[in-house]
Amino acid sequence: MIIVEMLKYVEKQEWNAYKGLVYAFLLLVVVVIRNTINISVLYANSETAVRLQASIMMLLYKRISTLKSMTVSVGEVLNIMTNDGARIYEAVSNCHVVLRALLVLTAVLIFIINLIGVTALGGVVALLIVIISQSITAKIMTKQRGKYSKITANRVKIMNEILTYTKLIKMYVWENSFAAKIREIRKQELKQLKKVSFLHGLTLTFVYSANPTAMVTIMLTMVFTGRDISVPELFGLIVCFTTLANIVHTLPVALKPTTEALVTLRKIQKILQLKDHSFSYGVPCDSENAIEISSASFSYNVVDTDKARDVESSNEKVMLNSLVTPVLLLNDINIKVKKSSLIGICGPIGSGKTSLLNALLGQLPIVNGHVAATGRFCYVPQQAWIMNATIRENITFNEDFEPIRYAEIIEACCLTDDLAVLELGDKTEIGERGINLSGGQKQRVNLARALYSGGDIMLLDDPMSAVDAHVGKHIFNHCIRGLMKDKTVVLITHQLQYLQYCDEIFHIRSGRVSEHGSHEDLMGRDTEYKKLIQAHYSNADTSTKEQQSTNNKTHSDGHVYLENLRNSQVSLDSPAELGKLIAKEDAGFGAGKLSYLWKYINYSGGVPALVIFILLSVAASSTTLAVNLTLTVWIDAGTGSFNTSGTNYSSGDLHLNPDFPKYLTAYCVAFISIFVFGIVGTIYNITIFHKASTKLHSRMFKKIIRAKMKFFDTTPVGRILNRFSKDMDEIDNSLPGDIDYFVSFAFTSLGFLFVISYIWNLYICILLCLVTAYIMYTRFFSPGYFNLKRLENTTSSLTVSHVTATVQGSATIQAYNKIEQFQRKFEKLLSDNTTSVHLKRASLLWTWFRLEVLTVISLFSTALFVVFNQGTISPSVAGLLLTLSFITTTGLSLLVLQFFLQISLRLISVERVEEYIQNVKPEETLNVHSKPADWIVDGRIQFNGYSMRYRENVPASLSDITITFDAGEKVGIVGRTGSGKSSLGVALYRLADRIEGSITIDDTEIHEIKLKDLRRRISIIPQDPVLFAGTVRYNLDPFNEFSDDEIWQAFEKTHVKELICSLGEQLAAPVIENGENFSVGERQLICMARALLRKNKILILDEATAAIDTETDSKIQQTIRECFTNCTLLIIAHRLNTVLDCDTILVMDGGRVAEMGNPDVLLANSNSVLNKLNKSYLDTVYNE
Repeated sequence: MIIVEMLKYVEKQEWNAYKGLVYAFLLLVVVVIRNTINISVLYANSETAVRLQASIMMLLYKRISTLKSMTVSVGEVLNIMTNDGARIYEAVSNCHVVLRALLVLTAVLIFIINLIGVTALGGVVALLIVIISQSITAKIMTKQRGKYSKITANRVKIMNEILTYTKLIKMYVWENSFAAKIREIRKQELKQLKKVSFLHGLTLTFVYSANPTAMVTIMLTMVFTGRDISVPELFGLIVCFTTLANIVHTLPVALKPTTEALVTLRKIQKILQLKDHSFSYGVPCDSENAIEISSASFSYNVVDTDKARDVESSNEKVMLNSLVTPVLLLNDINIKVKKSSLIGICGPIGSGKTSLLNALLGQLPIVNGHVAATGRFCYVPQQAWIMNATIRENITFNEDFEPIRYAEIIEACCLTDDLAVLELGDKTEIGERGINLSGGQKQRVNLARALYSGGDIMLLDDPMSAVDAHVGKHIFNHCIRGLMKDKTVVLITHQLQYLQYCDEIFHIRSGRVSEHGSHEDLMGRDTEYKKLIQAHYSNADTSTKEQQSTNNKTHSDGHVYLENLRNSQVSLDSPAELGKLIAKEDAGFGAGKLSYLWKYINYSGGVPALVIFILLSVAASSTTLAVNLTLTVWIDAGTGSFNTSGTNYSSGDLHLNPDFPKYLTAYCVAFISIFVFGIVGTIYNITIFHKASTKLHSRMFKKIIRAKMKFFDTTPVGRILNRFSKDMDEIDNSLPGDIDYFVSFAFTSLGFLFVISYIWNLYICILLCLVTAYIMYTRFFSPGYFNLKRLENTTSSLTVSHVTATVQGSATIQAYNKIEQFQRKFEKLLSDNTTSVHLKRASLLWTWFRLEVLTVISLFSTALFVVFNQGTISPSVAGLLLTLSFITTTGLSLLVLQFFLQISLRLISVERVEEYIQNVKPEETLNVHSKPADWIVDGRIQFNGYSMRYRENVPASLSDITITFDAGEKVGIVGRTGSGKSSLGVALYRLADRIEGSITIDDTEIHEIKLKDLRRRISIIPQDPVLFAGTVRYNLDPFNEFSDDEIWQAFEKTHVKELICSLGEQLAAPVIENGENFSVGERQLICMARALLRKNKILILDEATAAIDTETDSKIQQTIRECFTNCTLLIIAHRLNTVLDCDTILVMDGGRVAEMGNPDVLLANSNSVLNKLNKSYLDTVYNE
């Protein structure tokens, strides 16, 4: 309105400085007020958005942490936490845009109708058509975005699986298989993203054409109705429709995160509405009982894959519960457990032993029957769960530290000697999943945690499977029968020698209690239990006549450490650099360097791609400028007749101008060009930007999958996963749009500024002053802003790690009733993250407001120029100056922020990805050569003075190993937990750096050949059995190298064929995340079948039968003898009887060879270590 009055003032050719100055000052005041209100609203929105985002994420975490039956994947949860949560924030931050659009539309409509009458309705209708088109496009985009989000969640899930089990993937040389899987998913993801990006680009094209569309419609309407239009009216319309166009322009900015947030909220809603089974404990009928289970049946929820596929293909909105099918696990269970009693649970693998403990913990839905319990539960799972914290923090588990009780527990769990050899003892940091502890150490830490918690009912799931015989005996005598003597203990074990000390024994088979009673009672009848015990003892070597002490040496260091613990002489605080396994993430400093922008350009296609991109942007910007210039020239020409002042301007009808067709054609061509260049530019931009995203992701993945194991030992999964989720999301979705918007708006603004400067030369001085002020402000502001962004990234990584740990350890956390404490920790981590997000937005708005004030000076100066040059410039030129100045005033500060802040901000993500591409060291060395597939002919292994350590600044795990394993030799490797047994396998696979020495296989130095050639020819059955999400067949043969018959034969030899046949889809049966739909023992047998398929000359069995019952173990040992007769077998075992028939026994102690030789010779020597270990084992078995 003020601009219209100013143009009327110019048009009248009457000098009135006071009136002109009033208009100029009014324009200044109105724009400042507008900017102040806008910034204030944005700040209030940011406060609301960060609170809402934090509340929703907290609500989601609370639901995840309390779910008893996890039917949602870790990847999906992490994707919501990292990527989708930001959509909610952005959507709420821009929630005012729609309301503002309605208010501005109403005000502008009233104004233009008052200005030119009902003929303005044509332009409004045209603008409404553009808005409706945007809405339709946004609706389609929401649907496509939902598909894209599902694919991204799947990629993140698989990446989490890869990062969690990298060691196994490297051992099996499955990097290429998983790389192909990720590559295919990434291809689908980018294909879907292209659709979303094209729809977004189409929406922006509608935006850029909104103002010209409305003006063309109004001009044609007025021309053909014969109504004249004055310069003030024309440029008043331009300003009005420019305002509307700016509003329309913000709509896609608001609608894009809004549509994405709706998709996110639907995903969150499904998780929040998961109907978790209700479970409550009754009161035992007999007050002497701690546990009573009466005629109870329990089920397990599995996702119906067929239903899931149908729903995904049809895009139906369904509850996750509708995709779940219950499977009966335990049937008609009747158990009564007396208080302070020791209950033994035994049975074959897959019989339901672990399921019984899960049922007691309320993890399984109860179908019928009744469960009663009194007291607090403590749970030791079969696969130990370890936090990324110190050993002490893992044991105390957020309880107060009591030195005397703590020392007793350490001793009872046989951890004294382990802690004594560590530089910081129990203050040593443990990596994620206990990466720097042996299997036995992890299990003993879990036992210590259970004892320290002080619960009433101890649920122990085979806690001695991962420890050697004399340690197991110590734990049973001092821990289970010692410190737990006043507790109610339910013990699952395959170490059957301990069952005779149980008050009552329950034998489980096929999900039922097949028999129960005391040891004497069951042995006195013809029972399965009796046969099981007899088979167990028949496998033990009973040739030794005398028993000796369990310990073969005095552990004086351990006793000293224990005494210090009791006397509280072990410091609670330690130097930050000592014992620190996980280094603090380097957040960096300041903005993403422009060198990374150049790297991004190179990834996009280099200089040629950049040139074409700039040319298309210049062409698109030129069309926008051409529309305004054409209209100005057209109006300036008027009717084509001269007025009294000698100018071409006349107030006659425009269609009377003889060049009317030429002007109309030129205007329409410029108008259509906006569409053409908009669509072409969108398609081209999608192509080059997605090319950059593809290269960045693939190169980072290649570096990570080929990285050394010590990188994964010292880098949390959440930190790496954050690069593949949050950072890649910014590179995929945010950076291309920011660059496109900046370049197009930059050229448009430069064109406008050039026109203003051409008409008014002194404007260049004002512009230089503005640029100087902008540079000063941004240099002052940007360091803090960018550091807040880096802080956001690092705090996000911590949040991801915490969520991952919570999901993986949910059963333990719930059993110990630590949910609230974990929720408080998440709340703090989330608060740190959202605080940095809000402060980042607040600092941005602070700077934006000041830049807007500076930019208003440009508009005010132009207004003064128009006022003081009345009579020397035509009204059309004055209108053009004010219009262009108004447009640049609205967007120039945003342009500066877009360049110096948004793009630089996104470049931090490029920098973080590039950091891994450049700095992560590959495990393969350059001076290596290939070997043929059959290069291992005999399988003879030699260690020559070999020493190895897992990381720098830690003691050597193997020291001066010089041994030889002959071809086809069967070698049993024994020793105390942590003695270096598994490290021999690590050395053979070259998973850690050697210090000195060499290893040869068939006289070939393994460090001189390619890793894939080495690892392909060695098979291993690992201590922790791992199955990947997919099918049964995929878990055995991801490269489709073997026929179905060969796979079935492998299953038959490992005695798991019957289990696979019982699955509905057999080889195509689904394996859920972590293989949770199989028991640990079943997973070990499937892993054994996997090794059997490879038919290699060297096989390592690392506690391969630790979770298998005695009967199955005997069968497996027979299979090993029959199927691996020509192989060199390295059998790492705690059950000494399983290796005493080996050709050679290797005893390890402290990373060194204690002794090695024929077992008969060693056993005959009363002073040999093996003799003492065997006597200890027999003492354990027969309890003499």
